[in-house]
Amino acid sequence: MQHVRRMRFSRIVILLITIAGITEPLSAQVALQARIWLGDKGTTERFLSPGEEFYDEATAHLTPRALQRRAKVLSHDQQVSTRDLPIVTAYRAQIESLGVVILQSSRWFNTLLVFGDTTLFSSIESLPFVDSVSRLAVIAPAKAVARQKELSLTSLALSPPIVDPRYERCITGGYGYGADQLERIGTDHLHRIGISGDGVLVGILDAGFDWSHPSLKNAEVVAEWDFVNDDGNTADEAGQTPSRSHGTLVMSVIGGIAEHSLVGVAPDASFALAKTEDIASETPVEEDNFVAGLEWLESLGVDITNTSLGYTTFDPPYLSHSDRDLDGSTAFASRGLNYAAYLGVLNVTSAGNEYTTFRQVGVPAEADSALAVGALDAQDSRAGFSSSGSSGDGRIKPEISAPGVGIFGADFDHSSGYRAVQGTSLAAPLVTGAAALLLSADPTLTADQIRKLLTGTAAQAASPDTLVGSGRVAVDSALSVLAARNGITGAPLLRAESGNLQLALWVAFSDVDAVDEGQLLEPLLPFTITIENTRADREVSSVVMGPPTGLLRWTLRDAASTLDLQPGDSLRITTSLESRQTRSYFVEYERGGLLGDSRLCFTPLSPSIEFLTTRPNPMIEGARVEFQLLEDARVRLDLFSSSGERVMSILSGETLNAGFHSLLVIPDDLPSGAYYYRLMVGDELYSWPAIRLR
Repeated sequence: MQHVRRMRFSRIVILLITIAGITEPLSAQVALQARIWLGDKGTTERFLSPGEEFYDEATAHLTPRALQRRAKVLSHDQQVSTRDLPIVTAYRAQIESLGVVILQSSRWFNTLLVFGDTTLFSSIESLPFVDSVSRLAVIAPAKAVARQKELSLTSLALSPPIVDPRYERCITGGYGYGADQLERIGTDHLHRIGISGDGVLVGILDAGFDWSHPSLKNAEVVAEWDFVNDDGNTADEAGQTPSRSHGTLVMSVIGGIAEHSLVGVAPDASFALAKTEDIASETPVEEDNFVAGLEWLESLGVDITNTSLGYTTFDPPYLSHSDRDLDGSTAFASRGLNYAAYLGVLNVTSAGNEYTTFRQVGVPAEADSALAVGALDAQDSRAGFSSSGSSGDGRIKPEISAPGVGIFGADFDHSSGYRAVQGTSLAAPLVTGAAALLLSADPTLTADQIRKLLTGTAAQAASPDTLVGSGRVAVDSALSVLAARNGITGAPLLRAESGNLQLALWVAFSDVDAVDEGQLLEPLLPFTITIENTRADREVSSVVMGPPTGLLRWTLRDAASTLDLQPGDSLRITTSLESRQTRSYFVEYERGGLLGDSRLCFTPLSPSIEFLTTRPNPMIEGARVEFQLLEDARVRLDLFSSSGERVMSILSGETLNAGFHSLLVIPDDLPSGAYYYRLMVGDELYSWPAIRLR
């Protein structure tokens, strides 16, 4: 490790010179940085199956979550291959024994990035397991050169944040500085119905992170790794060039949350953080760091990655990327990103801020599978700095755009403050968060499906171009398409009270803009809720009739005892409509209080009735519906056929006093069959089945 760090210091501070004037023969002091491509992994390249030799070694680093994500896009016999195997230890040791320093490696591409005296490489190339060597730069001793990379963090003046006393659980009331950027992409609509990124693991590749900032101190960070300094701390450490500001800013835009100051797009997502950017220089090793970071993030099971970085021009003597490199599959970082996409990861990348210089979208945003994001100004036109185009090979880059001017995020240069900045570095996190919201709403979505939902519903989807792609992202429109196609629900809101479980959630099985809260569509549909106690292996279920889009409420009588609930139990909650099952949520049971942490922007869990019974059921001549109101309320009671036709109105909106009520229902000449009652108390809806026998 000491050798690695000594050579890294030399690479950064001493050896950055121009290649002009260097001629052969080179002295023994001249060094070479090169990427070594190895020929094999000690076995032939192939897919691996459980029980087969090498399978356990190939999957030792893969989490169950990673394998589950791969299973969404790959057949069962193609989910693991020899590319998942580590580099053969003996190969690595033999190369190191020749005197070179290994700076980075890739198991996917079976490569080693090395640095050493030029005279050593003829010996390396002659090794039987070496396929080829790509020379990246010849470096000779020179006068020290120091440079600080700029990442386009232009501060703007802050105005007081918007304060809304409704904040609490409903985060739309506490957006603060972030209100405009979230509302412009439709995020607020998803937050209101309880979709905020839970269940999604986002990987961020950037220059450094520090989540002690108020907007990030409660973020769930499952793992971090510094691929620049090879340690488990992505924050700034003593002797390192300060780098935390950019990554922290990006992370806060995706998932920050600080009451009345800043809310990110997906504040309930989880994060894995990879520091791959060396802020002190711009050299090809950062592409190798990037690929190593992707490999690590993929192995953890991330669903989405955000890359607000780009590589176009390297410090001398390293050769910069040419147009030939920007074909979507040649640059090393782009190849890594494409392979991560093959394994099921959605990779969101910033297009770059070099429209007036390099102009084109850079590496890795130019990769075939990258979802490259351009920046928009306040008028939804391309921001002047936002890179465009793809190098003239017919591909449209960027694919989509998002606001990129005046975007608020965490400011570590001013302790716990906030700053407004501009750049595609901020547009990409908005799209990453939007993708996380869609995946949170429907975890069965693949990366390609999310990509198509976002680009297909963006503002300019019908006429994409190489300036802004499909235009401004509109995640609310994407959710409408998803709801009509698959059906979605928000996170459930629950309460345990007197042995009963009360539950409310928002469902959308049609265009989510079709109804406002409280509006009823006909016919109503039978939604089934199932609650399973995973510890006790017990479950309860109940059916409620509700509109295709709107707020549903259940009261499950004596469910606490039926489920044998104990504090700390994990409850699995699943909603289904006929054969269409929505996502399952897991919440922890806490005696006498709320269960879960839904962001649902309604408070429907204080019921207006204490109990509700119907006797007899099935009914022959008639039945009684009995309930007790906890307060005076306007009440409507109707009987519906199974097809949703109202066949009897029992109460039509009368105001009843608090207390016990018993209503006689005489079905007259109604034929035998299935019916259901619907009771509305104020804006609360209760539905339950009824059978008529004659």
